[in-house]
Amino acid sequence: MVSTPAKILRRGRELMLGCAFATACGGGDRPLDAVSGGGAEATGGAPSGSSGAEATGVEATGVATSGFLFDVGAGTGEGSTGEADKCRKVDFLFVIDNSSSMSDEQAALIASFPGFIAAIQETVEVEDFHIMVVDTDGPPTVQAGGVTLCQAEGCCDAWCAIHPGGFCNNAECAPGDPCDGLLASGHRKDALGSDCGLATDDRYMIEGQPDLEGTFACIASVGFLGNGDELPIQATVGAMTTQAAPGQCNASFVRDDAILVVTVITDEEDYGKSIGDPASWHDAILGVKNGDEKAVVMLALVGDPDLPNATCQADAQGYVGAEASPRLRELAESFPFGRWGSICAANYAPFFEQAVGVIDDACEEFVPQG
Repeated sequence: MVSTPAKILRRGRELMLGCAFATACGGGDRPLDAVSGGGAEATGGAPSGSSGAEATGVEATGVATSGFLFDVGAGTGEGSTGEADKCRKVDFLFVIDNSSSMSDEQAALIASFPGFIAAIQETVEVEDFHIMVVDTDGPPTVQAGGVTLCQAEGCCDAWCAIHPGGFCNNAECAPGDPCDGLLASGHRKDALGSDCGLATDDRYMIEGQPDLEGTFACIASVGFLGNGDELPIQATVGAMTTQAAPGQCNASFVRDDAILVVTVITDEEDYGKSIGDPASWHDAILGVKNGDEKAVVMLALVGDPDLPNATCQADAQGYVGAEASPRLRELAESFPFGRWGSICAANYAPFFEQAVGVIDDACEEFVPQG
């Protein structure tokens, strides 16, 4: 049975209230609300004094309190001719920060997904998609010692569910599926270890997945027990290279005849954490698509680098930090079909509405290989 996002998020908060982690503290200052950069228009932020839960349209329980409407007609992308697009396959990769400051942001992403995927199916007319979620957690070898002050009932169970073979309160977690908890491996379970019901044995959803929206809500509920030293770009690249190789966890996720849409959502800058720099990251992602920039749409919801001293409203747990992320913005802007947006936006619907147009534009120019 698939757990509801409200239950997952509520349980995550309960666990976090009773757990003090030596390795899972993240977040710097957050910027003011702005829908997106890289060509997008900004909208007004949350009312003064509102909480982060209110600002994202999500209550403290993680239940969406407002719907998101995407009004994007066929052929609305810039330069669209109204003719059939050249891509019928899309591989979606969502890279979601699972550190302790990400509760409201995860809820906002989950709330915006139904409108986003519906608009993709209607506008781009995708017939065949892959959808995979990975988190930003460092591998168990990076987390030697793991959690040492896990006190709430069930806290170690939740930690071990996403870190099999790791450690909690100095005790080793039981081994499990070697792909579970591995950096860059696609999720098949929620943060508490409950199976999300993917239709195949793969670590990503495919066209025809029953209850697509509910299943995405489950796998995108990556929790808040992750390592505070997030590795978003290392996870991004690894998900499509080493882990996508034959026989590995994400085998067959990336297809030569599909356009690739990557969405990174994190409230911290990737500085000196993931291997490399924006230029090398760009080249690594581009290499996945055989050097074809028209085959990649790079999206990032990050701390606004133009507002380094600004903060988001406090979320339900009191976190107000989102580090300015010029390196992540540079990565997004290095792609012709790249866009970035502020993770502090009141909701993410406007950003994803723009993204639909960008994906449509990319499809107009994409020539499938293979």
